[in-house]
Amino acid sequence: MAGNAMRITQVAPSDSGGGAQRVALDLHHEYIRRGLDASHIVGRCIHPDSGCIELDNDAYRGPLTRLVVRRLPPPEDGLRLTMRQAGRSLIEPGRALAHALGWDDYDYPATRRIPSLVSPGPDVLHLHNLHGGFFDLRALPALSRRYCTVVTLHDTWLLSGHCAYSLDCDSWLTGCGNCPHPKVPAQMINDGSAHNWRRKRDIYRRCRLHVVGCSQWVLDLAQRSILAPAIVSATVINNGIDQDAFRPGAKSMAREALGIPSNVRVVAFAANGLENPFKDFATLLQALAGAANALLPQPVLLLAIGAHAAVPGIDPRLVRVVPFMEDTRELAVHLRASDLFVLATRADNFPLTVLEAQSCGVPALVTDVGGVPETIDDGVTGRLYPPGDVTTLARAIAEMLADPARLEEMGRAAIARARPRFSVPRMADDYLALYEHARAEFASRSA
Repeated sequence: MAGNAMRITQVAPSDSGGGAQRVALDLHHEYIRRGLDASHIVGRCIHPDSGCIELDNDAYRGPLTRLVVRRLPPPEDGLRLTMRQAGRSLIEPGRALAHALGWDDYDYPATRRIPSLVSPGPDVLHLHNLHGGFFDLRALPALSRRYCTVVTLHDTWLLSGHCAYSLDCDSWLTGCGNCPHPKVPAQMINDGSAHNWRRKRDIYRRCRLHVVGCSQWVLDLAQRSILAPAIVSATVINNGIDQDAFRPGAKSMAREALGIPSNVRVVAFAANGLENPFKDFATLLQALAGAANALLPQPVLLLAIGAHAAVPGIDPRLVRVVPFMEDTRELAVHLRASDLFVLATRADNFPLTVLEAQSCGVPALVTDVGGVPETIDDGVTGRLYPPGDVTTLARAIAEMLADPARLEEMGRAAIARARPRFSVPRMADDYLALYEHARAEFASRSA
């Protein structure tokens, strides 16, 4: 196979966390399993055994910064993190001022050294999420001229003046400014969105990129955005998941393992942080109360998976809060114990949680927003509903839980659709085919 001679370098914010990080790491492990020459560079390496190379930006800063940073306390808790941020602000006043103005921080000098971290340099440089405080976007033009560069859009941050998702705002088409959502991730102290948008536009004009959308929705947005002049090719490659971990299994065994009685109707929700403003956990809680009343005397339980901290005001009889878990097999047990998976998100691209639930045989009730509708077959493997609509969501949860036979039918259809379509090997095949095409285009451009 031609791919065996290909050197692939992926870049991502971390080896731990949300969907983008998981996709990049799964791809890396699949490439290694196939014997490919693959490396994975991350802004922060949480697990030393993950096989990743960490970008040490501080190592390339000035001598005073290097000296002080070594003496600052590690960010283990809120106080130490505040002390660390205050210390950095004193020695890096320019970055502190930019942050106060709401400007994107591109001061990450290790970015330009990415190719030198692997020897010889990559044939394909594959970039995943570039926000998260580790990557200098100003280096993108030079990197894309020197290397065949693929960029995967896991959200819409590259297209806008600050936000990962623009919700109901379309100012990203014309220049941002007067941002209606300055506090959504990545949040700003002050509105610097117009400045950020112009900087990105000017950077992209000098780039040549092979752009991948995890969904057709996000790719369509990219082709209308400031990123469009940089796009050499545009391809949809759906996310894949570990089908060995997320597989069908006996619901009774999963419930026994979790201590859930067989007579309870179980709804699952999962996110990297229940406080994530895009996931709209609050709407789900309101709707769940209404659905539970409609189903009385049948008991209902919500498995709220993904908490990073205590969640106040939760009725433990109705909601079991589960900490965020990176162990995919443990997550799969929680999904297999469920009758229905609900995603109440206000904005999303191609969420892994929906794929994981369906691969375990759990139908999904999801919002009709962004790329989410592309993850299910509406009416066959799950259902769609309008985001933020508490009444409709409550009614849909109650209707679906009240019809176990229909849920089982939808679960079987979900397995049949999701398992062949949303696997890591299929995703890797699609990317390797794109890499070959992109390399050929790059070679013709460089000739």
